[in-house]
Amino acid sequence: MPDGLTVGFEATGGQEWALWRVLISMGLNAVQLPPAQIKAFALAMGKRAKTDQIDAELIARFMAFRPEAGRTLPDEKLQFLRALTVRRAQMVEARKRLSAQISARRKQGVSAELEEMDSSLKAFLESQISELEQRIEKRYRKGRRTLRHSRASPFHSWYGPGISRHASRRNAKARPHDSDRSRCHDRTCANGS
Repeated sequence: MPDGLTVGFEATGGQEWALWRVLISMGLNAVQLPPAQIKAFALAMGKRAKTDQIDAELIARFMAFRPEAGRTLPDEKLQFLRALTVRRAQMVEARKRLSAQISARRKQGVSAELEEMDSSLKAFLESQISELEQRIEKRYRKGRRTLRHSRASPFHSWYGPGISRHASRRNAKARPHDSDRSRCHDRTCANGS
């Protein structure tokens, strides 16, 4: 394979992680690209159809246009932290659905036996959520201590500082970030950096 070859692919909600690890193990430079940026690029090019061939061509053109785009495979600690946060979100969603079901059953006058089972299940979900939150906080604090000794942030994503794109939007208004400046190329950014 040619030197400097970079393989790019869209984030798919976790399905791409196995591919990502294989590509890295083969010594290839592999980056995950944000689907929203690929979609915006496709619309700007007048592409509305969605096929594997069109997607592959768009990703290749996008990478040629924005070679700095995408993110590299996070280290194992960050991968585990993300797995914990995804699991917590799943548990919170399950608790929310269960609470709605409990409320509906109460309106229907369901027997105390089912209510006891529901309460037990809800308590289990709450204990699992609490345990996950403690593990996330422990991992996060451990990562923050590591950050004090390193300039690179293991919590950085393509959205900028923080873990979520929403946090990044708030932070970007308060202060410019290196990744925001890199998008400006040779012109002055709107935020004055």
